[in-house]
Amino acid sequence: MKRAAIAFLISAAFAAPATAGTAEGTAAYERGDFAAAHREFLPAARGGDARAQFSLGLLYLRGQGVERDDVVAMQWLRKAAGQGDGDAQLLLGELHMQDAPALRDLVKSHVWLSLALTELRGPKRAAALELRARVAARMTGEQIDRAKKTVREWQALGR
Repeated sequence: MKRAAIAFLISAAFAAPATAGTAEGTAAYERGDFAAAHREFLPAARGGDARAQFSLGLLYLRGQGVERDDVVAMQWLRKAAGQGDGDAQLLLGELHMQDAPALRDLVKSHVWLSLALTELRGPKRAAALELRARVAARMTGEQIDRAKKTVREWQALGR
C-alpha cells in the first residue's frame, strides 16, 4: 500500500497543471531528464513555488537526477505542505507512518493527513482518509488529541 500510494502521488504530481516556474521542470521530468528537471525546479522552489518544492521533494525521495536524500526530500516536502499543498501533506502523512526510526512519527502523520483532507478531492482525498484511519488505529488517545490540537492551531493561523 505504501509504495502504491507514493507511486500514485508521483504520477499525479507531474500530471497537475504547471505554473510558469515549473512548466520546464515538468517537461524535463516527463522526458526522463531528471537532472534538468532539478535545475528547472530549484529556482522556482527557492522562490516559494509550492508545486516546485513538492516536485523537488519527489526527486530527492526517488533519487532522480540527484542523489537520494530523505532529509532534503522531507525539507522540500514540508515547505510545500506548509503552503497548503495537499499532495505534499498526503505524502508527508504517509512517510511519517513508515517504520524507519528517522521518519516514524504517528502524531505528525495524523496531522499532515488531517490537513491534506482539507486540500484534496476525489481519489487523493479518499487515500488520505484511509491512511489517517490506519494511523489512528495505531495511536493512543493522547496522541490523537495532540494531533487534533496541532491541526486546530495550524488552521487558526490561517494555514
